[in-house]
Parts: sequence; structure tokens; C-alpha cells
Amino acid sequence: MACDSQTTAGSAKRTDSDKISHLTFGGKDIIVAEAGDSTLSARAVELLQKQFSLLTFDDWRKPADAAQDAVKILKQELIEVNNWKECQDFAQEYHRENPFSLMLAYFHNKAPYLYVLNSVPGFATREWLFATIGCGGTVAEFILS
Repeated sequence: MACDSQTTAGSAKRTDSDKISHLTFGGKDIIVAEAGDSTLSARAVELLQKQFSLLTFDDWRKPADAAQDAVKILKQELIEVNNWKECQDFAQEYHRENPFSLMLAYFHNKAPYLYVLNSVPGFATREWLFATIGCGGTVAEFILS
């Protein structure tokens, strides 16, 4: 897994970001990369680590499902923190205008797994040979293919 160090923080661009995290789940290594809105993606990674501490890694898709749950919790948390319970349309618009992506890479029973989760719509899809995320994803896709 590789990345650059540029990220989006609100309307500002940062060039010193660490966008790859090493998490553990059931004693196994999970690598998570972030792209897009760094405020939201960083919180999603925090929530994902919490999810990992509550679950057992007994199924090959468990980390991807935990990531989906973390993004769902993040979306609910954002509504509560901003008091948007009566403004569901505004909350949905905020998510569309401030998207982020997570990429998860891990092994389960010696088999490699690679998933990409886009915050909208919010579910993880399995990738096979390689995957790219973020604004540089198109160029990376071209180079890798």
C-alpha cells in the first residue's frame, strides 16, 4: 500500500498527512488507507479500531463489515454533534460534499483481502488485483493497469 501526503481538511489542503494506519484485529494486522475529507476519515479510523476491540476476527469479511459499521456510526455521530436530527437532507448533503474513502488490506487464513469503502454510499466492496482511492486514484489506476 502506498500514498502521498496531501489531504483535504475542510476547504484547506494539507501536505503533511499520514494517511495509512496500522490497526490490529484479533492479533492480525490490518492496514487502512484514507483519502478525501481527513477530519471524517480520521474519525472513521478511530471508530474502526474501537470496533476491532469489540469483535472477533472469525470471518474473512469481518474487517470490511466493521468498517461499514464505523462509517455508519460516524454518520450518526455527525448528526448528533451538529444537532441535525431535524435536518436529514442537510446531513446527507454534507456527506455528499465532504466524501472520504477507506482502503483495507489484510490476510485471513493466508488469503489476501482488499476492500474499498466510499463514505457515500457507505459499503465496502472487495477488490482483486489492486485498488486506488482519492484524487490521484485515476492516475494511479492508469499506472498500475
